[in-house]
Amino acid sequence: MELFNKLKEDLKKSMINKNEERKNFLRVIIGEINRKGNDVSDNDILSILKKLKENAKLMNNNFEVSVLDEYLPQMMPECELREIVENLVIKNGFSGMKDMGNVMKLLKNSDFAQYIDFKLASNIVKETLIGDMHP
Repeated sequence: MELFNKLKEDLKKSMINKNEERKNFLRVIIGEINRKGNDVSDNDILSILKKLKENAKLMNNNFEVSVLDEYLPQMMPECELREIVENLVIKNGFSGMKDMGNVMKLLKNSDFAQYIDFKLASNIVKETLIGDMHP
């Protein structure tokens, strides 16, 4: 709930500064979080923020994307993610597309899941597993 408190605090600041666009968008974000109920974790909030960012990108709303980026963790660089995927595949003896779900599940359950762009991860996993099939 630390993230939720930061959002509420930033909403107050935007009201004081009379930043209407930011204030209105922060209200939308807080409203989305409140729809989930009272027992919302920071991970739940991050998931909501990621979905909102995807929608904002689709609508080419750079303002919303930039506001959301303030609250989202920095995504893991591609080279680092690629190294993690390759290590998971080797360590667990995965080979071929049949293991795609297993690799993705390990990534989603990892301690650093919030820093992973899962669309990118999916592509890297495919490349890695297909590469294993063609020596």
